[in-house]
Amino acid sequence: MRAKKKDLTKNDREAILQQLMAHLVDNKKLIRGALNKIALDFGVHRGTVQRVWKRANVDLDNKLRPCSDVSSRKKGHSGRNLKHENVANRLKAVVECGFQQLDESDVNAKFDQLAVEVTEAMEMSEFSSQLEKLIVNDELKEDAGVELDELLDLCSLL
Repeated sequence: MRAKKKDLTKNDREAILQQLMAHLVDNKKLIRGALNKIALDFGVHRGTVQRVWKRANVDLDNKLRPCSDVSSRKKGHSGRNLKHENVANRLKAVVECGFQQLDESDVNAKFDQLAVEVTEAMEMSEFSSQLEKLIVNDELKEDAGVELDELLDLCSLL
């Protein structure tokens, strides 16, 4: 009794398929006993040869692709799953695009732009808080004659 053989290689599967195609009758059916004969030649079970034949899905009328791929479906789908596969893809993209180094002047320009944006945000925050105080105190409704810039003390902001 021989030891259990590992999975068939791609070359073995293709060789089995070639043998099966050589045993076709009228380009449609296999001759009687072809599966058993080929199974004995390759030292595999008849069901294995039958499975290769069904996966090939032979159609000789189709000139572009007469049969499907019979290689193993395990390749690429077995083993542990990568936890951070998207991180690996992003790192590859960075390497492919090349590393962009910023000059000192570029960094200074970015900091200046950020400082301006922060200052504007702070001014808007202060303005809105003063406006909320007026609304809460109902000063806007009571003193219709008073100018809004005096109430908000806009001169101090400028």
